[in-house]
Amino acid sequence: MIIYIHGFGGSGEGSKAKAFRDYFNSIGETFLAPSLSFVPELAIKTLEELIDSYKGEVYLIGSSLGGYYTSYLAQHRYVKKVVLLNPSVNPTATLSSAVGDAPNFYDNSSFKWETKHLDMLKSYEVHDLERDKFMLLVQKGDELLDYKEAVEKYDGCKMLVEEGGSHGFDEIEKHFESIRKFFSVGNYFKHTMKPKDVGFSNKELAIRIGDLYYDALGDLLTDLANKLNEDAKADEKRGRKRLADNLQHAATSINNASMYIERAWGNCEVHTLEWLDKNGNNRDK
Repeated sequence: MIIYIHGFGGSGEGSKAKAFRDYFNSIGETFLAPSLSFVPELAIKTLEELIDSYKGEVYLIGSSLGGYYTSYLAQHRYVKKVVLLNPSVNPTATLSSAVGDAPNFYDNSSFKWETKHLDMLKSYEVHDLERDKFMLLVQKGDELLDYKEAVEKYDGCKMLVEEGGSHGFDEIEKHFESIRKFFSVGNYFKHTMKPKDVGFSNKELAIRIGDLYYDALGDLLTDLANKLNEDAKADEKRGRKRLADNLQHAATSINNASMYIERAWGNCEVHTLEWLDKNGNNRDK
């Protein structure tokens, strides 16, 4: 199981959480991105209970303050490897300026961040790291945290330091495959030699699809084109432009085929429906 841990004022519905969710779900991996309490003790307790309840190998991805939590949770017996994205190294100091009404970025509400919460954070500081468990990704353009502090703290860990970027970590999708390989999960792809849960050959499947009423066949082709369009967008985000272009061309061609099938239905619709009225309507069978 892979758990994404969001940062200060964040949620499990942030853009990075959603991107990771789509990616790991696409390769069949169990993925969670819980929306955590802003109270450090409650956040840690929730995460520990999630990890304990799984009773299997767990991999963590932590962003900003979530990276700080992730470093602490890396000590857990079920946690095998962790990835840190622009992690907070000393949140007691960096979040001292947030004391008072702090923003919740999910709905633009606010919560009361207090000095007692800063004191709680001290309990989760870790000095002795199992460095082979860690992969650090930082961007030098981080406007909130000094990336050099993370580079120093996680020296000896697998590390990627990028020019530019931001605290939110721009274009994280480019690193999904590297993260997957570091975790050694998802060593299979969503693609298969035949559709899942279909008990006959692809040739037979093609024949059966071809026997659909042409309006239904047109809808199926449109759905297939939309699926390839989504795959193209995902591959473009991962930097696979040539693959994305070819998938986009394929989607366009299938959409064109759908248009001609719809025209074919227009040619025979009246006759087909008249015949069905006379001989018993089996359109839903």
